[in-house]
Amino acid sequence: MKLTVLKPTEIRAAAIRIVARLSRGETWIPKDFPFRTGDVWDVIVDGDTGRIRDWPGRVPTQCYVKISDRGSYFLLGPGGEVLASILKDYVPDCVPNDYGKFLDFSIDSDGRIAGWGDYWTAKNIRANFFPADAHAALEAAEALEADEAMWGPTIAAAATPFTDASSDF
Repeated sequence: MKLTVLKPTEIRAAAIRIVARLSRGETWIPKDFPFRTGDVWDVIVDGDTGRIRDWPGRVPTQCYVKISDRGSYFLLGPGGEVLASILKDYVPDCVPNDYGKFLDFSIDSDGRIAGWGDYWTAKNIRANFFPADAHAALEAAEALEADEAMWGPTIAAAATPFTDASSDF
């Protein structure tokens, strides 16, 4: 029988590329806004700093853009390789947004997005880019929490599978 199993793999999520197809009539950025080409806004945001790469602006600005289900998001590794993607979908929770329909960025003069760290978390990245892993991890965490609530942390930790060939039971 062939089975597919999830294997824990450590990755380094270094950045996110946002390719946002702007909704006509509901876009509040000018046509000459940095990285806007026609009805597409295409940026790469550094995950650790929340800074838009190559930001040319010199003054703080606001970016409030309706995307709805017209955005594509690419999780990038340290070398720029695509680790995972979300295509033609709502704004993921690992990016500042308003109800998943709008990108909501307050950008300072250096291109840093205010509040970035509140969104760019391992939990949000996993839940959006690796939902099967996130679901399994959440179930495991909830089960461990329930065990700890019932038995205490020492008993729950000791309740791991035990195998000993010399054991009588």
